[in-house]
Amino acid sequence: MTLFLVAVALLVLGVILMVGGVLLLIVSRRGEGEARAAGVIIIGPIPILVASDKEAARLAVLLTIASLVFFALFILVTWGARP
Repeated sequence: MTLFLVAVALLVLGVILMVGGVLLLIVSRRGEGEARAAGVIIIGPIPILVASDKEAARLAVLLTIASLVFFALFILVTWGARP
């Protein structure tokens, strides 16, 4: 039961951080005419990249690779810790 509560708390914290980040981005970009955006959607083994320019695309790819490496390391470290 406590593990479930920790998972729910982390989920809520993640949503709060994402909403806060978007709000901070909106407030900081007020008055400026240029905005850049990029995103990566991974469906199975196929990544789909959406970006407004090359620099944003490069950053999105690098962050995606870093997060996938982190996720793979997390799985490998915790693989033997299962009861």
